[in-house]
Amino acid sequence: MKICLVCSAGGHLTEALKIGENIAGEKFYATFYSPHLDETLDGKEYHVVMDPRRNPARFAINFLQAFSLLVKKRPDVIISTGAGVTFSFCLLGKMLGSKIIYVECGCRVTKPSIAARLIYPLSDLFIVRWKPLVKYFSRAKLGEIS
Repeated sequence: MKICLVCSAGGHLTEALKIGENIAGEKFYATFYSPHLDETLDGKEYHVVMDPRRNPARFAINFLQAFSLLVKKRPDVIISTGAGVTFSFCLLGKMLGSKIIYVECGCRVTKPSIAARLIYPLSDLFIVRWKPLVKYFSRAKLGEIS
């Protein structure tokens, strides 16, 4: 099974790495550039894409990069821990037949992120880590990253 773990750098990446440690399969990561990537993802396959930052031109670049990578790699599953860099991957992945798993960031306790609201309709499995978020997403599963 091919698995794409897509997320923003920083805390989202830390959460994605925890998930990646606990699942079997051929994995690759997609995130935006950060100076710590080489060290953080040492020994793991990863791809750097544009961080859209709510900018239409940057989003278009991110969209094209996501399309190119997904067509080339054809993941069976896309797992995302958020944020903005992930929407293109989840939308295009869904259109290309990938299963979408979204895990809302652990820092979101009472209100959902924008990424969660956008990706929820696309998701096959949607996980929140805090009970107050369940009221926003009727199909959400309450879970934890271990």
